[in-house]
Amino acid sequence: VPPLIKSYLKLGGFVGEGAFVDRAFNTTDVCLVLDTARLSVRDRARFSGSPA
Repeated sequence: VPPLIKSYLKLGGFVGEGAFVDRAFNTTDVCLVLDTARLSVRDRARFSGSPA
């Protein structure tokens, strides 16, 4: 699993259904959903640059 997807999953995100094979860019696109309102105080501070 790519590092960015691992990070989303560790933060409580999930991968949506289905995928799209993008032959022009030689990639597979998926929908990643992360409800930022459900982030912990620690993670929110980490990604917003604010103190915890």
